[in-house]
Amino acid sequence: MNTNTLFRLAIACSSPLLFGCASLASASSGHIGCEESSITTWDEVDGWNTKTWKAYCRGRTYFCSAVGDKVACKEAVSNAATAATAGCQYDTQCKGTRICRQGQCTDP
Repeated sequence: MNTNTLFRLAIACSSPLLFGCASLASASSGHIGCEESSITTWDEVDGWNTKTWKAYCRGRTYFCSAVGDKVACKEAVSNAATAATAGCQYDTQCKGTRICRQGQCTDP
């Protein structure tokens, strides 16, 4: 490696946003409860002093972010789970003659 390449690598590894050259899977591991080797990451986006990415482990997807050296991950909510907690959207989702009003099945 030439001197310029080594300098760039030294700068990159000292950046807190890169977690001291640790992988995103390593940074995500403790936050999602999976060992590093079981985690797949993608959709990495760098911002000014921020980084976001998606992590996948054991059939679950997580949204992760870092500001400086602080990392947080939250499990993605599936569309099915969102619909179940949102209540009804259409009258046909209600039983009998009941209708859907503001996400709740009610009598007409």
